[in-house]
Amino acid sequence: MKTRKRTGLRSFLGVSNLVDMLVCFDVRSEKYSFVTLMESGKYDATLISFQGKLASVRSSATTFLSGTSTSFEMCILEDPEKHEWSKRIFNLPPMWKEAAAGEYLGFVGVTVTNEVVISPLFPSDPFLCLLLQFRQGCYNKS
Repeated sequence: MKTRKRTGLRSFLGVSNLVDMLVCFDVRSEKYSFVTLMESGKYDATLISFQGKLASVRSSATTFLSGTSTSFEMCILEDPEKHEWSKRIFNLPPMWKEAAAGEYLGFVGVTVTNEVVISPLFPSDPFLCLLLQFRQGCYNKS
């Protein structure tokens, strides 16, 4: 179970009566709310804040990213009241194969400038961190 805290709201993935949902807890009002997920069975998704909205992000093909990955998908919660989601597919740049070669990578989060942060599932020495900027279509390797 993965959680992210943002402005007093705590969210996590859950299942109730075989319905996949997002469970939200507002710390200030101490009330729960529930949002139906866009797609069921996506438990390997990581919850992030993307452009000020809650989103789930995951590899398109497997539970992790690697040098053979070609894209990843993001489901963005557009309207929590109406349970409306949008889906975006991000194609990885051609230089991705070289940057991620031999690594199993997972999503860490998003920076304030909307760079997607990815790091190895198994930490290495030296530590690897990739920042993907999709507006410019490039990446930074740290």
